[in-house]
Amino acid sequence: MLPTPGTVAGLRDIALDSGPDASHTLYGVEASARVIRDRMAAEPRIVFVTDPSGGAAGSDDREAAKLSVIRSHFEKCRTVPNRGPRVTLYARRGQCG
Repeated sequence: MLPTPGTVAGLRDIALDSGPDASHTLYGVEASARVIRDRMAAEPRIVFVTDPSGGAAGSDDREAAKLSVIRSHFEKCRTVPNRGPRVTLYARRGQCG
């Protein structure tokens, strides 16, 4: 999303502990798996950005926490057709409407 920041305007990355500016890194620094899980569980809707194949970017405990919360608390509403990253909207079960 770095080349086209307007595509994510108005969204916040709930997985980040500190963003790129604050952390002086290219992508920011993610919070712990527990913090990510708690933040995701508190949201009614989540936009999930993955690589074009639909897979998660990594396979660590943070990615496992994200997938666990998505699978247990949310349902897929739609995936936006895109040439780059896959962007999928999830909502609480029965709330895609």
